[in-house]
Amino acid sequence: MKKLNLLLLAGVVIGGTSCGDAFEEQGEASQNTTTQTEEIVEEDITQLESAIIADLENEAFASKMTEVEGILIDVRTPDEFNEGHIEGALNLDYNSGQFESYLDSLDSTKPVFVYCQAGGRSGKARDILKDRDFLEVYNLKNGYGNWDQ
Repeated sequence: MKKLNLLLLAGVVIGGTSCGDAFEEQGEASQNTTTQTEEIVEEDITQLESAIIADLENEAFASKMTEVEGILIDVRTPDEFNEGHIEGALNLDYNSGQFESYLDSLDSTKPVFVYCQAGGRSGKARDILKDRDFLEVYNLKNGYGNWDQ
């Protein structure tokens, strides 16, 4: 071990680097690594915050709506909506061609509850909401056609 330390010391002296310089460079490298680590940790936390995406059965969907105040979106056509909908729902027709522009007016920090007739359109809407960094998105599994609340 002594031989290894002497070789390392010799390498530093021969290389023309003083101990002070070596420690200074090491300190800078350590500081850069710490900053990079903090950035990575901060990024991971942000990603975790936006990862609450769930497909819920009727009972769990209804229960979650009573637990947290959120935005309830019916993505069916206006005709389907007028035939019956969950009380308090906004009708934002997924197939209107304007669905994504509707989302611009919503608060992405509030939980969003989304449903359609059978789960297909709302599943696609859920994915769009996730891609747009909405923090919480809950999709009614099997849609309004299966709603019994």
